Amino acid sequence: MLHAASATPLDTVDDDGVEVEYTRAFLDEIIAPGLDDEGACLAEAIYYEARGEPVRGQFAVAEVILNRTQDRQFPDSVCEVVNQGTGRLHACQFSYTCDGIPERMTDRPAARRAVAIAHLVLEEIAPNDLTGGALFYHANYVQPSWAEEFFETAQIGVHIFYNPETELAEAI
Repeated sequence: MLHAASATPLDTVDDDGVEVEYTRAFLDEIIAPGLDDEGACLAEAIYYEARGEPVRGQFAVAEVILNRTQDRQFPDSVCEVVNQGTGRLHACQFSYTCDGIPERMTDRPAARRAVAIAHLVLEEIAPNDLTGGALFYHANYVQPSWAEEFFETAQIGVHIFYNPETELAEAI
């Protein structure tokens, strides 16, 4: 485990040497290496979709994005998943990409945490087990019509997570 007094860059730590904690303190200790384009897209999505959520909820949003890259109904790269539908006002997969507001990650601590989460998730250091394989989520203060079609797998913070196949799998 990393400790604040001896923060270590993650690219110098063996994956088995990091026990992920879902706390801000843990993320604040991490010195994440620079991200490639996929990592930058994931960090941006975490920041805009979940920076006000508990850390576990930020990891869960990242998990959904990665789950989508593994599902044939979605694009196979993080950037393509995050930007799916961008350019059509309020018709995109992630609302921050089509709200017409320029993306500027101005909350530096939240941006650093988003980068750390993106690295932990993309390098498979963090477990992928928070959402039950969810491919969709929404905030609990909205009622999208599609939510009735899917099985709720988790609620973390204000986000409710769904997997369209879980209910079918359990019924068989």
